[in-house]
Amino acid sequence: METYADMTFEEVMEAFADTVTRLAYLRMGNEQDAKDIFQTVFLKLYTQTMEFHDVQHVKAWLIQTTIHACADEHRKFWRRHRIQLDEAFAQVEDDRQRRELYELMELVPNHRNVLYLYYYEGYSIREISIFMNARENTVKSWMRRGKEDLRRLLGGEKDA
Repeated sequence: METYADMTFEEVMEAFADTVTRLAYLRMGNEQDAKDIFQTVFLKLYTQTMEFHDVQHVKAWLIQTTIHACADEHRKFWRRHRIQLDEAFAQVEDDRQRRELYELMELVPNHRNVLYLYYYEGYSIREISIFMNARENTVKSWMRRGKEDLRRLLGGEKDA
C-alpha cells in the first residue's frame, strides 16, 4: 500500500476529492456549500502538521474533518436564517431518482451520513463510530432509523 509520505498533496486531493465532495454535499444539501467545505477541508490538510500513518489514516482524517466542518457551518447564524435552493434537483432528469434524492436529503444529517459512509464508502460500523465520535450502538440505531425513514418516505413496506 502506498504511504501518505509517498504522495504529493495534489495526489491526495485527487484521490479523495470525490469522497469529501459527496459527504459535504450530503451534509450541507447544496453544491455551493459543499464546494466551500471542500476548500476548507483541503486547506486544513495542506496546513496540517500532524503525521499520518498511511493513506487510510489520511482518508479517515479527511472524513472526520469534513463532518466537523459541516457541523461548524450549520452552527453559523446566517446559515440558519436563509432559504436553501437545491441545484441538484435541476440536474436529475429521471423522476424516480429525483424523488429518491429528495427523500435522502430529508433524513436527519446523522442518519444520512451513516448510510452514505456505510453503503457508498464501505466503512464498518466501528469505523463510522470513530469518524462521528459516537458509540457503535448509536451508529447502529442511526442506520436502522435512517433505513426505516427512507423506506417510509419512498413508500416501501417495513421489513417483517
